[in-house]
Amino acid sequence: MMRWCEVACWRGGSFAALAGEVDAERRCLEAQAEDISVGLTGFMSQGLAAEAIRGRLGRTVEALRAEAVQVGALAAGLSGLAAAVDGVARVVGWALEMASGCGYWIDADGGVRVGEDADPGAVGQVAGLVAEALSLAAQADAAMGRVLAAGSWDVASSPVIASLTFPGDPLGSGTGSGSPVAGWGDFRALERSLPLGPDASPAEVAAWWHGLSQAERAAWIGQDPSWIGGLDGVDAASRDRANRLALPGLIAAALARVEADNAAADAYLRAAQESNPYAVPPPPSQEQIDAQNVLDDLLKVKEYADKGSAYSIMLVAPQAGRVYAAIGVGDVDRAANVVTLVPGMSTTVRASMDDFLKRAGRIRDVAASDALGVGLPETAAVVWMGYDTPPGIWDAKTTGPARAGAVDLAAFMDGLNGSREAAGMPVWLTLFGHSYGSTTSSIAATLTAPGTLDNLILTGSPGTGVMDASEWNVPAGQVYVSAAIPRVVTVDLPAGTFPDSTGGLPIEMGPSAYTYVQHDGAVNAGVHADRAAAVALMVLGGIPGAYAGSGMLADPPFGHVVTDMDGVTQLSGYTGVPSEDLEDNQFFALHGSYPSYTADGDVSGSLMDITKVVVGRYP
Repeated sequence: MMRWCEVACWRGGSFAALAGEVDAERRCLEAQAEDISVGLTGFMSQGLAAEAIRGRLGRTVEALRAEAVQVGALAAGLSGLAAAVDGVARVVGWALEMASGCGYWIDADGGVRVGEDADPGAVGQVAGLVAEALSLAAQADAAMGRVLAAGSWDVASSPVIASLTFPGDPLGSGTGSGSPVAGWGDFRALERSLPLGPDASPAEVAAWWHGLSQAERAAWIGQDPSWIGGLDGVDAASRDRANRLALPGLIAAALARVEADNAAADAYLRAAQESNPYAVPPPPSQEQIDAQNVLDDLLKVKEYADKGSAYSIMLVAPQAGRVYAAIGVGDVDRAANVVTLVPGMSTTVRASMDDFLKRAGRIRDVAASDALGVGLPETAAVVWMGYDTPPGIWDAKTTGPARAGAVDLAAFMDGLNGSREAAGMPVWLTLFGHSYGSTTSSIAATLTAPGTLDNLILTGSPGTGVMDASEWNVPAGQVYVSAAIPRVVTVDLPAGTFPDSTGGLPIEMGPSAYTYVQHDGAVNAGVHADRAAAVALMVLGGIPGAYAGSGMLADPPFGHVVTDMDGVTQLSGYTGVPSEDLEDNQFFALHGSYPSYTADGDVSGSLMDITKVVVGRYP
């Protein structure tokens, strides 16, 4: 009989990792068989000895392929077992989350105990989840027995299988019995449909969620934390709880993927070195790079989750090669002012989240300074990295990624506002996009529901993606742009003595200086590129090109020049210290200087103006 104290600590990650290792062995066996088979096709010798060699190698190929089939079956079984154990862990999570939310606890044998002041009304629901978890655990234990049963495959004849060492046994003896399970993934079919319909708006989600009891919210969070953690309209605190619950499993799965890919690469190299001792490891495959990037992104999110309640994890969604994430600082559910920062080109969670949370921190600090006097708890910020940012300049030449990301960003902003409205706590809400993120934010502001946004701030913007201010669902006069003013930098050179390259006397030079100009070359870059492309089409494309080019000039993808647009307020262009990655690039040095302090540690004009907008004190 399974005990709750044993089942409560089950995790499927070790089985998933082992399944990856076993599958890597399968691929290695198949590769060996294929290499021998290819070699046989080129073996042209004749005679009895040659025929004997062919026969022996043919039997080797057959044996390797049979072995690969056995190992593949084991890999599939282990993958299914990992899913089964994760299914148990998921239901355990639901039970623990619901019990905690109701003031209950669960003893070692699965009994539900009610706290002194708790309402016992949900005891039956928690007890039902405990019973379901124990039932699923019994089924998983039986599945473990089938995976290891010698009747499923001939372990004795498979040296690869026989040599495997299984991870710590979370399933007790692993010799359970029972009727076959219909399918490895059939332990629980999660219904991702809201009571009010799958097409509910973030505002409708917010109203529904706000109407639930604490116990009902806990049950939904436990049922599918990754879904609730990314559901726009759910309050920040609930999303944070859900994402923290989901994060360990996401990391375990990502780690298993990395280890499996690396094991496959190692197996391939070993196989190659058997025929060529000088074979060298190939460069990492794109699959390996993508898997490592996902893991690194998740570990960065974990860094902030581990800092406690100072940060709220509002989105964590692994994608191909990256993770979508949103992290809040301050009380997003109660602060009077909330700003969402949207980064741009080449930013990732692993490499850029620290920097943008520091920018968010500067805005909060300046708001709380004597100059503005807004209490620190009154301002919160979210860094939203929920779209595929272009990895480089060439990829940022179109507005395609911005337009795709704007859909999700608009829903996120509608969800923030809707959640606050449902709770009866209206918020002064600002969307702040930087660089290519300003294009994404500007387009998102055309998609948000009227009344969601109070302000839109664009810095270092290559283009807005719109031609007229009336396209934004933002109050008139409350769209702001900060474009860095070119800065003359003087570098002083000390006096010195330098050798004469011709062999003459050393050359003595007194103190001197030289100057250069730093710019933010990204400002309006997309608009200018659109215009250049349009002219090129008109000149080189004949009649079709002239037609297409004139259309592009009339309605360019990057929109109107951002620094000369009716209905847009220009904020201070006196920015702060350039970011380290751009300070040596004269043309783009100032692109990373908002919102920043000056070299003397003072608040830059741009940082002050941006903060005034965020707290409703501009001008």
